[in-house]
Amino acid sequence: MNFHRELDGPLFEEGILALKKRYRIVGLPELHELLAGGKSVKNLCHISFDDAELSFYEQVYPVLKRNQVPVSLFASPKIVETGTNFWFQDWETFDEEELKKFMAQHLGIPLDSFVGYSSLSILKSLRIRNILDIMQGYRIFHKLERLPRLNMNLEELLEVERSGLVTVGAHTQNHPILMNETDEDSCYEITESINHLQRLLGHPVKYFAYPNGVEGFDFSEREITYLQNAGICLAFTTHSDHLVNMLSIYKVPRTYYATTFNLKPSHPFIMWRLALGNRWPKLRRRDRTETEMRDGISKLVKERAYPSAQSAFKNNLPY
Repeated sequence: MNFHRELDGPLFEEGILALKKRYRIVGLPELHELLAGGKSVKNLCHISFDDAELSFYEQVYPVLKRNQVPVSLFASPKIVETGTNFWFQDWETFDEEELKKFMAQHLGIPLDSFVGYSSLSILKSLRIRNILDIMQGYRIFHKLERLPRLNMNLEELLEVERSGLVTVGAHTQNHPILMNETDEDSCYEITESINHLQRLLGHPVKYFAYPNGVEGFDFSEREITYLQNAGICLAFTTHSDHLVNMLSIYKVPRTYYATTFNLKPSHPFIMWRLALGNRWPKLRRRDRTETEMRDGISKLVKERAYPSAQSAFKNNLPY
């Protein structure tokens, strides 16, 4: 199961208790041992969190301690150490149409080319340097104050890890769409996040979660090679499926829990949703998916935005 932001601690606890009635919840080291050994994972559940948002420390962590539930948490060590926010957290506060106007001007692309595409889909078609430049430029242009810290700091991360309930893994430095990046920059985002996190935690980091997490759009075999070279033993995707259908230990599927439906965990729809596995995304919407939108805009963006390949990390980015 994959979670991100849980702002309602009591509702999250209800969900955890519902899952405990149906599955045996296992920590990541045990799950890794089972998957690597080809052992049965029937009726098991592992719970993971991406991004290490502050809500994890404030709402989730007390629930985990109270119920002694093990989870994994995937963090950007750069975000943790600097106290800054992810680019998409800023995006949530920006005006959609004004941002598209700013992006069109910044990238030198006619605004009408963006009709029918969300600003998020456009951003996810860019390299991280462009994304960070746009976020910074938009904030300056509109004279916006920086958001307060939305993610965990180092002290909080160390506390949850030392509890023995939370296995911490890497999640890149800047949360890019890795497949958009050059070889050098994709390798940097992965390798430096692992090395940086190891320095902060004081021990090896064995696990990784791909940002966004869709194979063929967000990561490829190139990224898997970088992970293997960096000593990563298991990596999570966001492909919605059951563990028994896993194809590779570097492509472990995860499905989202149904808290976004604002339903009580006891609602029968939730277990039905879990049982559908990878069939759920095909049923849940009729409009264009994010990957379809990104596929449509990516060619135009890449032709206009990247006349030459540059490394995004040799300079001190202002973001």
